[in-house]
Amino acid sequence: MSTIPLSRLKKGAVVHIDSIAPNPVFGDLDTLVTRRLADLGFSSGMPLQVIAVGGFGRGPFAVR
Repeated sequence: MSTIPLSRLKKGAVVHIDSIAPNPVFGDLDTLVTRRLADLGFSSGMPLQVIAVGGFGRGPFAVR
């Protein structure tokens, strides 16, 4: 299996979360963003389905 970032998934993709990787875009807020994702239920091994993708294949993403 390969690891693919959420930003590269297409609408309808069904995957399992491998990990939440740090993202330099968030800078000092990265730990808060990671914690918020965990609070929302994003954790290793959880299934995820991409419901919608923003314009031009970029965010925001709607996931289930």
